[in-house]
Amino acid sequence: MTDRDPQLLFELAARSKSDTTERYLLLIAAIDAVLETDVVLVGGSAVNVHTGTYNPTDIDLVATVGIAEREELVDWGFSWAGVGNRHLSYEFPDGEIALVEFPSSTLDGTRLPEWREVPPDAGVWMIALDDLMMDRLQQATDGSPVTFEAAVSLARAMSDSIDWESLEEEALSPGNRALGVEEYLTAVRAAVDWV
Repeated sequence: MTDRDPQLLFELAARSKSDTTERYLLLIAAIDAVLETDVVLVGGSAVNVHTGTYNPTDIDLVATVGIAEREELVDWGFSWAGVGNRHLSYEFPDGEIALVEFPSSTLDGTRLPEWREVPPDAGVWMIALDDLMMDRLQQATDGSPVTFEAAVSLARAMSDSIDWESLEEEALSPGNRALGVEEYLTAVRAAVDWV
């Protein structure tokens, strides 16, 4: 949770260049400040922070967020969006729209989230890099080429920081074995010329 003024963070996000990681991270920091609880960035937007090449459709955040907290975000300029109001929509002054979703209150993975600094003097929590890679591998088992390509992009960008041995062990767990994660891990590594 950031102790920064939400209004200042929203203003900094609004002044940031459109469609940039910096803008989205400042928006997340503002959400964190409004809700006064730690939110954790996961999914495609987390991949984009590491790679700069993935174009997510929304910002997925993990936090315990009920109707009251969502209404508080509406008070700060968000609006309900999507089927069943699954998303919250935020329109920047330049017309850019960011969709935010809280798909879960529980962070998947085995590692603690990582703190990412956001200038000036703010930051956001993100899913740990190895957990993010495992998430992308698990998601890719549905045959989605988009998620597989995100895993490849993440591997290329962060290869020296990923604990490949740990991921290989995780891929052999019963749940991951049933999904076929090991096959996707091998394919990702082959795609970046490590095998």
